[in-house]
Amino acid sequence: MIQRHFRGHIGRKATKRWRDLKQSVQAYNSLCHGAAIMISRVFRGYIARKHAATLRHNLATYIISLRELEIIEEEEQYWGNLRFGEWRRKRVCNKGDIE
Repeated sequence: MIQRHFRGHIGRKATKRWRDLKQSVQAYNSLCHGAAIMISRVFRGYIARKHAATLRHNLATYIISLRELEIIEEEEQYWGNLRFGEWRRKRVCNKGDIE
């Protein structure tokens, strides 16, 4: 009877040690997992900001090129609507080049 109680006591102590060890391993794994998620989140944010900056630059370049084309079309339309427009355009452009 004494031996049975003593073995039970030893078994409960061993189980408690294993449970504590298992909890500490789980806590460590949770900490590592949380750190990995944080690193991934920061890196993905960095890549996304870099990609967004590239997109903004490309969009600005595209808008500038569109505006340049619009300016050329408007200028040609203006000179085309004038009587003797092409002749005046050449005359004005040549004067501007000399000065």
